[in-house]
Amino acid sequence: MKTGLVCLAWSWGLLLVPTLATADIVQGDVRSAAKSWLANPTLPLPAALESVEPLTKRQAKTTTQSLWKLYQSEDVAPREAKVLPQPIVIGQTGQVRLRPSDLKTGEKTMPFYFLQRGQTATLKPMFIALHGGGRAPVAGPHAWPINTLEWQTQTRLAATIYPNNALYFVPRMADDRDGRWYYDYCQDAYDRVVREAIRYHRVDPNRVYLIGISEGAYTAYRLGAFMADRWAGAGSMAGGEPLHHAPPANLRNLAFRADIGERDTMFDRVGLNRRYGEALAKLKQEDADGFAYMVKVHQGRGHGIDYRACPQWVFKFKRNPWPKRVRWINIDVHGRRRLQSYWLALDAAPERRLELDARVDRKTNTVSVDVTRREGNDARLVPDDTVSFRVYLNDALLDLDRPVRVLRNGQEVANALIPRRLSTMLRTLAERGDPNYCFPAVIEVARR
Repeated sequence: MKTGLVCLAWSWGLLLVPTLATADIVQGDVRSAAKSWLANPTLPLPAALESVEPLTKRQAKTTTQSLWKLYQSEDVAPREAKVLPQPIVIGQTGQVRLRPSDLKTGEKTMPFYFLQRGQTATLKPMFIALHGGGRAPVAGPHAWPINTLEWQTQTRLAATIYPNNALYFVPRMADDRDGRWYYDYCQDAYDRVVREAIRYHRVDPNRVYLIGISEGAYTAYRLGAFMADRWAGAGSMAGGEPLHHAPPANLRNLAFRADIGERDTMFDRVGLNRRYGEALAKLKQEDADGFAYMVKVHQGRGHGIDYRACPQWVFKFKRNPWPKRVRWINIDVHGRRRLQSYWLALDAAPERRLELDARVDRKTNTVSVDVTRREGNDARLVPDDTVSFRVYLNDALLDLDRPVRVLRNGQEVANALIPRRLSTMLRTLAERGDPNYCFPAVIEVARR
């Protein structure tokens, strides 16, 4: 475990080496080595790639584009087989006549349809659309007719009334005996689908949406807050969650909408939505630059509502992968805690619930990260300096040609030039599978 205040991710000697003259450094031996490593990124990064000289701002931009093209190439294939077929193109009737595909996730099988509605642009928007239903004591993983019927209904909605000119991943619940969309094997499935859709199907990484009905709506809440940096928007229809399951603060940079019937009182669904809306309103009042949201109570309706409005509303938004402020309450969802949120990352999953509030200020070229935990009977927030974390940077966030100052809980822990490194770009691209999270610079802040 690192015990110093800060460990900057480079060797000081490398700063004295002149940068390469060419704008595109992903050529020749560098390209061959990068291709080999990207095909198996579990291996250590070769020394030849670690030792490439620091990049200029122009080189970093060009290298991001080159690495992404290399990452998409067929000869840099993942070890696991592709799961997404070519999408089924939906005609005027909205009928889906072909057989579904199967996705193996852990020990489970998740049947799904991959649909295309209308004409799509060069970069395509995509929805993950989760059906209602839930858990049942049945003999097999796909034995409950209710989940099958709800899947058919969600598929029909995607093919007919949801936004046109988009792709749709519409899965069937992998195991009716579990009956939940947020379990760990579901998290793996969504992440794999999004990565593959971006990589091979020209899906816009800044226009991926998570929506759900009833049981699926609960997960739009939970995984909307849990995986906020993955989505452009999340939409809950006829569901609801308590605040501690889906911390509203995590939605600071995510468009979120919830639709609920005023008579949908089972499990206090309408009450949960109203309280969630109140919490978001308070956060918006305190932070006007964040929290695009809508909570709509449908008058006279119960558990069945109009399903058009929610997907259409979130469809208007795009993800900002580099927000100036990141709010991140590190919750546990089915035994997991995430290690990354936007440009902030933890070295290890914390054993306790942490609250992180990170900001960049381009004028002063400063990153401020407050790490806190709740303590005592009054659950007050107290600073926590026992956590190691990383700050990933690019030239859209800060000026990397000037020294960057880093504050942790108000105390300066770094003030130095941060070099742009090919090695950092390769690692972050492999970790996230998203060209927007291919960062050229990193600062590692160690625990005290």
